[in-house]
Amino acid sequence: MRALLVNPWIYDFAAYDLWSKPIGLLKVAQFLKTLGFDIDLIDCLDRFHPSLAGIKKPKNYSTRYYDGHYLAEVVDKPEAFRDIPRYYKRYGMPLDIFHSLLDKVKPPDIIFVSSGLTYWYPGAFHCIDILKKRFKVPVILGGVYATLCYEHAREFSGADYVHRGKIGTDTTFCLSRVDAKNGICPYFFGYSLYSDLKYVTMRTSKGCPFRCSYCGWYNLDEEYERCDSEDILEQIEYFNKEKNIENFSFYDDALLYESSLHFKKICNGLVERKIKANFHTPNALHCSFLDEETAYLMKRCGFPHPRLGFEGIDKKMLARSGAKTTCENFQKAMDNLLNAGYKAADVQVNILIGLPDQTVDEVNEAISFAAGKGVRICIEEYSPVPGSQDFKKSGLKKGDDPLFHNNTAYVYKRFRAKTQEIKDRLRHQAPLTRCS
Repeated sequence: MRALLVNPWIYDFAAYDLWSKPIGLLKVAQFLKTLGFDIDLIDCLDRFHPSLAGIKKPKNYSTRYYDGHYLAEVVDKPEAFRDIPRYYKRYGMPLDIFHSLLDKVKPPDIIFVSSGLTYWYPGAFHCIDILKKRFKVPVILGGVYATLCYEHAREFSGADYVHRGKIGTDTTFCLSRVDAKNGICPYFFGYSLYSDLKYVTMRTSKGCPFRCSYCGWYNLDEEYERCDSEDILEQIEYFNKEKNIENFSFYDDALLYESSLHFKKICNGLVERKIKANFHTPNALHCSFLDEETAYLMKRCGFPHPRLGFEGIDKKMLARSGAKTTCENFQKAMDNLLNAGYKAADVQVNILIGLPDQTVDEVNEAISFAAGKGVRICIEEYSPVPGSQDFKKSGLKKGDDPLFHNNTAYVYKRFRAKTQEIKDRLRHQAPLTRCS
């Protein structure tokens, strides 16, 4: 039996590769390999695929750490976005390259298509349409969009089956405990399907212990469970020393939670094993958990640009959203990082804007406070997530087109010209960095 796995394009107003890989799809690859399948993978977002070698790349296509811009092509805007004064694009490999790669794969018996953010579904739909015209085999759609917008996916995607839930988590959790070599984060085989692997994306836990009002991750993984730190270290050591990978990103939602039980063990293990690499935290870290020892370990292990989450300074807003960060623990986290040897400009801070109850003044106050610390700031525009508390306040309904979840469109419709004013004001206060 042969399976074809496809990670589709992103359709959006903006996209940037912060060491992203389709982890769920790679776990599916491991699962299928265990069942004896032969597997082909086409990742439309793989910026380093050999087939792209002769194509002109955009500026900052790849930085020293291998994050960077995707290839992109302007496409027609959906009717829902006609009033948004931005270009709408397809991010990822060109269509002709995708078709040429399909020409080269052996005919599959089954196809798996992943899906990312809910409003990126046009990319999955486009892939499914092409695949079903070319191969007369079942197509299974899974992932975040398929889970959070299950009924929409069943009705409109064209997939033969829509999987809602955690194939690649619960299923592979069971398998991996039989195969102790892979721990509970089986990425080894999936990453071997990449021709030119530059970085490794990891989640060292599943679920999240928090219930922030704007987040719906717990609807994907209700239980919070960590991978064994020794398994994580074995994986990092394998990719670093056997595959010469020097960049790793942690996509955990609560990486520093109870750090003495997990994160600090990983860091101490990296030191003991003398692993020389760069480690990145694109999902941002909880300031309240970043103590002196954690900051010291991060500096020693090779976290070049710690990324912190900062939701604002208004206490009422923080109480509504989950109160993970206050000005006091943000300042304490900064002090700890500076004392560990970081410069303020090394630190990146995500500031979330556009929450349903948030005002422009609250946003400006948060930006001014963070900018005053000398850090690099990323404006992270809020996206309504189905099933979250804030979704109920967003003005959207469960049955609305998921395109309306788009962060750029939602925040623009809320703040209109104020959005650009916020960004222009920020440019005069602090250097910007990328969120996604």
